[in-house]
Amino acid sequence: MKHAYLIIAHQEKGLLTTLLSLLDDERNDIYLHIDKKSQGLFEEMKKTVLKHARFYLLDERIDIRWGDISQVKVELLLIRTALSCGTYSYLHLLSGVDMPIKSQDYVHDFFETHNGYEFVGFAQGEKNEQDLAHKTRYVYLFTRYLKDANALRRFGAKCIRNSFVKCQQLFNYKRHYDMTLKKGANWFSITSQFANFILLKEKYILSTFKHTLSPDESFMQTLLWNSDSRFLIYNKDDEFEGCMRLIDWERGGPYVWTFQDKKIILSSNKLFARKFSSEASQELIPFIKSLCQHI
Repeated sequence: MKHAYLIIAHQEKGLLTTLLSLLDDERNDIYLHIDKKSQGLFEEMKKTVLKHARFYLLDERIDIRWGDISQVKVELLLIRTALSCGTYSYLHLLSGVDMPIKSQDYVHDFFETHNGYEFVGFAQGEKNEQDLAHKTRYVYLFTRYLKDANALRRFGAKCIRNSFVKCQQLFNYKRHYDMTLKKGANWFSITSQFANFILLKEKYILSTFKHTLSPDESFMQTLLWNSDSRFLIYNKDDEFEGCMRLIDWERGGPYVWTFQDKKIILSSNKLFARKFSSEASQELIPFIKSLCQHI
């Protein structure tokens, strides 16, 4: 079984290098996208040489903005690039500050055992339903400036965006969709069959989710839920079991794992964890390396 790892990164060269080393397996191809704003990191990663995995550093780069359709565009770019270069059983989306917490033997055995299932997380509960409705009910303008570094530009965009939303509320306007909307974690492991289906729906995805908030947390779930592959969802009821990611939103946004969390990581059945930092996770990284080599 050949796997494709799709990685989105913009900083933390040390962690990214460690991540690549832990995925360096002849059964893997690795596709790395560096944010267009991170030219220094892009130049550094040109020097990357792996021993076993085939490594692709994408020349086409997108200026990724938090909560914006650009995050969807980069995922589509990575999927399209991977499928044009190889044939894969699974495609895994990771960030540059994620880590596997199982060995590649374990990961490949797991997906061989569960071959055909789609590992996409679905958020549950009234709070998540309300959040999804809030992010998709209206047309949101200038989402690329939600966290813009320029305070004046960020404030101006916010004023226009909020004023336009109030106008929609005044006229009782709500967006209508021809699919049941779903949301969840944007990190996934999907089959090449479903990945090809996503690419067939690319124009629909970009037009439908362009003016929503955080579309990367809803487009994949929505397409999967409304497709024939819905019956192959690994776990519909537990968001992080569904995507096999260890992520803690209770202690952070998300929480950054430290050495004190090694028992949690060791006892987890998940395959990947996020997120890590070079400072807070410094003592933990050697433990992660050991974990990936021996489990």
